[in-house]
Amino acid sequence: VFDIAPDGVRKVVLATNIAETSITIDGIRFVADSGRAKEMIHDVLAGGGGAANSLQEGWISQASADQRAGRAGRTGPGTCYRMYDEETYRTAFRAFNLPEIQRVRLEAVVLQIKQLAGNTMDPRSFGFIEPPPRERLEAAVMNLKQTGALAPSSEGPESLTPLGRLLSLLPVEIHVGKLLVLGCLLNCIGPCLSVAALLAVASPLARLSESEQHIKEARRQLTDSIYGGDALTLLSIFETWLRIKAGMGVRKDIDGERERRGEERRGEERRHHGERGGHHDYKNYTVRESSSKWCRRHGLIEARLYEAAKLRT
Repeated sequence: VFDIAPDGVRKVVLATNIAETSITIDGIRFVADSGRAKEMIHDVLAGGGGAANSLQEGWISQASADQRAGRAGRTGPGTCYRMYDEETYRTAFRAFNLPEIQRVRLEAVVLQIKQLAGNTMDPRSFGFIEPPPRERLEAAVMNLKQTGALAPSSEGPESLTPLGRLLSLLPVEIHVGKLLVLGCLLNCIGPCLSVAALLAVASPLARLSESEQHIKEARRQLTDSIYGGDALTLLSIFETWLRIKAGMGVRKDIDGERERRGEERRGEERRHHGERGGHHDYKNYTVRESSSKWCRRHGLIEARLYEAAKLRT
């Protein structure tokens, strides 16, 4: 992108918000500003495991918009075309970007302070340049204590536990990190890696409307897990999807067991209302279909399963 374009050739650069201030490219005469950017946000609704940091798209700040406009014409005359109106600029844009420490989870920050400054340092009194909200810092400390990463001390602030020292070295959420540590100790790292990847991405279960009852019924055979628990249900879905991707089809011994249990439940409901249920034979057999068709049939977002598979490797 830094090369000079040949005569008669127009150079077009597609850039993220890193181009606002970090680099200068000669020859840029026009900037098209969408007014949008992705930021790391603490989102209690994202991820299969609950609250998580996730990249979310939103409006930029007025300061960022001015920086983007400044990319045009730094080495010559230029023009910035903004893909939003002046009213949006005045009402929807913040004056300045919110510091990341005020947008993300703080457990990793607390662990780093403890790891680098020692147990005598209380994160609540640390000299942050942009202090995070006090209540969120307190919540992070409490969460680490409940996880076993911090131990209460009668002589001062909380101290790091051996688990906490390990978690401070892992670039993942603390609950996912603890899962990986326990997976290594209990010699079941394969399933734990899959669960950790699934919890790190948004849920693959798509939202279904009332008119999609047939998909809800098909999904119920997957989510009425014979194992119990959301994490193990996601693991079962993921492993079934991997078998389909490998051309091995669906293991009907597992799917049939789920269906049998679901039919037993529905049979109980029919008997309660004086109805009779039919007989079903649940023999083991294999049905092969494409992974995309299988995902559509069960109301799953295949892109998120791909994302989890990429994270796992």
